[in-house]
Formats: sequence, structure tokens, C-alpha cells
Amino acid sequence: MATKSNIYKDPRWLSLVEKYKDNWVLAAKELFDIDLSHQQQQIVEAIQPNNAKATVTTPHGIGRPQVLAVISTLYTIMYPDSRTVIVYPKSNACKKGIVAYVWQCWEALLKKQPFIIEYFKVGDSGLMFNEFWGMCFCNYRLNYEDSIAGHYADHLLFIIVDSAHISDRAYSIVWTSMTSGDSRILLTSIPSPEEIGFFYDSHHGRALAEDNPSGVYKAIKLSAEDSPFITQEYLDHFAERYGGRNSDDYRRMILGEFPGIREAVLESDMPKTMRFSMPDGSEWTMPLRVIAKHHAQHHAKKHGVTTLEWLKSHTIPLFTADHNAIVEWAKTIPWGNVAEYAHMLKPPKDRQEISWLTAEKIIE
Repeated sequence: MATKSNIYKDPRWLSLVEKYKDNWVLAAKELFDIDLSHQQQQIVEAIQPNNAKATVTTPHGIGRPQVLAVISTLYTIMYPDSRTVIVYPKSNACKKGIVAYVWQCWEALLKKQPFIIEYFKVGDSGLMFNEFWGMCFCNYRLNYEDSIAGHYADHLLFIIVDSAHISDRAYSIVWTSMTSGDSRILLTSIPSPEEIGFFYDSHHGRALAEDNPSGVYKAIKLSAEDSPFITQEYLDHFAERYGGRNSDDYRRMILGEFPGIREAVLESDMPKTMRFSMPDGSEWTMPLRVIAKHHAQHHAKKHGVTTLEWLKSHTIPLFTADHNAIVEWAKTIPWGNVAEYAHMLKPPKDRQEISWLTAEKIIE
């Protein structure tokens, strides 16, 4: 009977761990017959150290499902009682893609190290030793973040797929679980158009750098243009479909770049917010980067440059020198395009009256 006490004493497993525990790139090649690309190697080497925290922009075509399968399989085999938790969005395509590559790794591994089947097995949730030691998938849904709670292990690895779309509450729950001395987390995502949230912060204010030694994450930016899995024909087709190589979508989904609007505005002398009132008497405030981005996108598309280039060369200088230009441009933007970014400071008059008539009165 395969038990933990058996595997701990098995010289075959001990030899396997000793040889590959600190060299996952070599393990992928010799155990799984996978030659990782230079980009995949960056991801593997970033999450390999004990207690590692890494964040990676993963545009189309860098082989993310394969490298996540390699990482998950190796972590499960090499670390006793380890737990690999893969948090993924509602689509099951992500889970199926990763598990398919886990099966490929497993089949190759059995040819090289057939004894391993005495201890591990592969199922719908990936590689497992038992219900506590192995991989598991957590389906993320907004407002149901508690479903990813309750994972604890001496060796714990969280892999967050499409991290830019995961709520801050979900990240708080994940971090609550990371209590051991080897609590690793790997964030992967295409940068979102909105430069807010945990994934954005992991590449900026929380990224470890020479000028930010207190940062938490090793931040890596990958580009599909450098991927050996992508053809020039694919890049040309993508550029044609999404408005050219200067388009925001191409820069995010192929180059793996953040829009850069937020940083450019914050570093400039341009005003940062606009306060305004509505005909119903309500008062609002809105970040001016929203209006600046709309202005820059409109003109950049007409002139064949990137939004960021136009923002820096034209929008910011204009809005800094002429505040009336901000107001005039804001008038051209449909409210529905910017309402989600606005914050109400004062409710409409009718709501104020209703509130006064119905609110609880407390006399002190």
C-alpha cells in the first residue's frame, strides 16, 4: 500500500527530488520531454525558489497552459504534502487545457520513472497523492470568493489565471491562506484596459525593483512577438483585426503591455480629478485620466500612433495648459461611457428629500 511513510523512505523518490528540486527547467526536459521556451523558463525560474511571489503578463501564444501544467506537476511531486491551488475564471476551457498538459507530463514521466504510479494518480483535477497532497482547481466567481478559501499546507502554491479579472476580496482570501514558510503565488494575465486592481499593482507599486526594494513580486512582462510558438502571419492577422500594431488591444494582448495612462497622468502636472453637478442636483467627481484617455484614444487612432504617445505629446500638455479644454472634451463623451468611473458626492434633490422624510432620527 502506498503511504506517505513509504514514499518518504523510497530511494527512487528521494533521488528524484534531490536531482530536480532546484532545477525545474532540467526536470521538464528530462522527465516530460518538454523543452521550455525562453519565456516559459522565465516563469518557471521565477516561481521555483522557496516562498516565491511572481507576476507575469501572459499575452496570447506564450504557451501558458503547458508551463502551468509543468509547474503544478513538479511542485506536487517534489514537495511532500504540497497543495497547488489553481484559481481560474468561470470558463472550464482553462482547466481542461491545463489538465490536458498534466496528462502529457504524466505519460512521459511514467516512461522515465514508472515507480511514480505507486504513489500518484491523475484525474479531473490534475495530479494527486491524496485529497490533501496534490492539485486542485477553484472556479472563481465574483461575489462568491469564499469558494477559494480554506487551503493550507506547509508547501502551498496558488496559481491565479487571468489575474487582472480577480477581485481584491479574492486576493485577500488567498493571502489569508498563505501562512507557511513556503507560500508561493503566481499571477498570470493579459493586462486589462483598466489600470487598477491587484494584478496592476503587482507590476507597479508592489513589484520588486531596485527603486522599490520593499516590493513583493518578481514582475515579468512577456510579448507574443518574442514567442517561438507564434507565426508572423498570426501577428499580422491580429494587428489587422484589432486596429494595427499601435492599437491598445494589440499592445495589451500581444505585447503584454499595460496602457500606461494612469502612470503618465499621475506623473504629470495635469489636474487629477473633475468635480461636476448634474441637472438633478447631484454632485460627482471623476478621475481626469478617464477623460484624458478618451481624448488620446480618439486622436491616436486618427493619426496612427499609440494612445500613450498621443497622451504624452498632446493631451497632457493641452489639459494642463487649458482646463476649459477638459470641460469641452468631456461634453463630447456619452455619460454611459464614463459613468462607471464617476463617484457620487451628493445625491439628487428628490433623493435628499426622501432620505430626510424617511431616515431614522437620532437626537443626542
